[in-house]
Amino acid sequence: MILAAWWPSAGRDGRSPPSLADFLAQVDAGTLRAVEVRTRDHTIRVTPEDGDSYTVGYPQAYGQELIEGLEAAEIPFTVEGSGRSFWEAIAPFALLILLVVVVGAFLVRRARRGGVGQMGALRKARARAVEPGGVTVTFADVAGADEAVGELHEIKEFLQDPAR
Repeated sequence: MILAAWWPSAGRDGRSPPSLADFLAQVDAGTLRAVEVRTRDHTIRVTPEDGDSYTVGYPQAYGQELIEGLEAAEIPFTVEGSGRSFWEAIAPFALLILLVVVVGAFLVRRARRGGVGQMGALRKARARAVEPGGVTVTFADVAGADEAVGELHEIKEFLQDPAR
């Protein structure tokens, strides 16, 4: 239990890992072999002339000042860019387009099958041939036929004498 509490914060020899202030002191002293500035996660990978390499973080706003300090001290350094790769940038858009295509294909297949709900109601009805003697419905069988017959008589009279 004691080891678990001590281990993450301590270095290999029991000392705490170097801080940004320790790194800046090494920059001023010129005792660094190489520095890699990682702008994506705001860390610095440091290789001192003596000792093991270590990683230290820095504030985001301090990046440009840090690079200028390394140039002034003439310490060799590289900068790993913060830009996303092509695939990281296009992945969200590709997934969105894929989702739209899948949903669209699902809706089209559902409509062709005559799916449930409104889309199924849009299908065309099958045409049926009606034989001349097969229709047995008359005006007397239809509710409201008297009003329809009256309106048809009015239309007939209007067509015969439009001036009236």
